[in-house]
Amino acid sequence: LAVVKNKQAGAPARALAMETLNDLADPRRDEALRFAEATGNAFLAQTAERLRKKLNETPPADPAVVLKKTRQRAHRTIEAMLGRGMAFFLPAVLLAGASIVMFFFLREKPPEQAVEQADETAVAPARNTIWQNIRLTLTTPALWFLAVALGLLNACRYGFLDWGLTHLLEETDTTLGKAGLKYAVLPLGGIAGAYWSGWVTDRWFGGRRMPVICLLLILLGVLTLVYNYAIQAGLELSIVLLFIIGFSIYGPQVLLVGTAPIDMARKGAAAAAVGFVNFMGYLGAFAGDQVTGWLKDRHEWHVPLMFWAGCAFAAAAAVACLWNTHPGDATGERPT
Repeated sequence: LAVVKNKQAGAPARALAMETLNDLADPRRDEALRFAEATGNAFLAQTAERLRKKLNETPPADPAVVLKKTRQRAHRTIEAMLGRGMAFFLPAVLLAGASIVMFFFLREKPPEQAVEQADETAVAPARNTIWQNIRLTLTTPALWFLAVALGLLNACRYGFLDWGLTHLLEETDTTLGKAGLKYAVLPLGGIAGAYWSGWVTDRWFGGRRMPVICLLLILLGVLTLVYNYAIQAGLELSIVLLFIIGFSIYGPQVLLVGTAPIDMARKGAAAAAVGFVNFMGYLGAFAGDQVTGWLKDRHEWHVPLMFWAGCAFAAAAAVACLWNTHPGDATGERPT
């Protein structure tokens, strides 16, 4: 309409404007025609008349054009029906498949055959009540250190998970698709970190989890401090850094959510210990997201990243207080 309204517009521009009007949906096209006729300008009236004549023509349908438009409509329909919603369905399908595998192949340990062959005269120890388990858990100082450490780690972890893509989009010249591909490296590093941390604590530290957790948390804090600058250096460095960050996040996390609380739990209260530590961990995740959003509203991205790094260092300090602890210390059953 702006081109049509301009009396000085050249012939190519006017022709393009007419073609554009021809492609408009009916309500918009009628609006354009009324606008042209209302101006009283000879050129506009002539354009409106030519457009009306062209619209009255019924050229033969080109099969290729019909097929192309049909394919485009089908694509838009499928995209509207599925779209980003597929991002929610795909993990659910994978989880359902994993549950089927677990149902048929996951077994308790020791196996049932070994239990049946056990001494039938053995007397099972008395089970703790719920309140006894809660008391035993809350009065174990080591579990409080682990709970605080997991809460701080989750504040950093969910900072990367929930805010990482937004950070990449705002701080680098990239698209959402490319940023998503970069960030897909982080859980791959997490897989390696989860496996390595469990193996190395048993292989080189005699079951002591705390040194490995502490060292990885320190590494995470250092990498978080340089992350905002490193992503500006190029794609390769960003991918390597995100892989190591994922390694440093999920290495400690997989130990803090299960293995370490069980090691530090009192007898008969292992499940309560795990539940308490994870409860505190998700409180940290909630608080961390809130603080990150608050900081981002008031400062540049380097400030939230410093907060994440501070959480990682504080978590390392909490775990360092348990540096010399061994599995079974809480129950007096340290393995030899």
